[in-house]
Amino acid sequence: MTGNNYPVIRVNGDFTLPAAGGQGTLIVMGNLTVSGDNLWHGILLVGGQMTSNGNGTVTGATMSGLNTIFTAAQRDSAQAIAAAGTTITTNPPNATANGTKTYQYDSCEVSKAAGGLASYSVYPNAWMDNFVTY
Repeated sequence: MTGNNYPVIRVNGDFTLPAAGGQGTLIVMGNLTVSGDNLWHGILLVGGQMTSNGNGTVTGATMSGLNTIFTAAQRDSAQAIAAAGTTITTNPPNATANGTKTYQYDSCEVSKAAGGLASYSVYPNAWMDNFVTY
């Protein structure tokens, strides 16, 4: 992928990043496996464990172990997520990095990827109908 296309991609369950890599915001509800010489520009958000093999490069921001409960109150609200097949834990597994890795925080890539997370749209027959759109 090249250019200004930074999509938001959500994967319910586990996912293996394709060899071609990509760009945007990748939200994986389960575990993520990155193998080979994959290149990712943007944001990686992983609910479970991240395993990176080979010589992968990520420019942007990466977080894993997000399916974690911090308090008992959160455990009650997380039951709907768990019912959808996502494992919620109080002790997330560590990420595994095998091979040569390059994880570089890049605020420009994060900004480009985050641009796809929020948008402003006017809906027909709503109270914003008289708002001028171009």
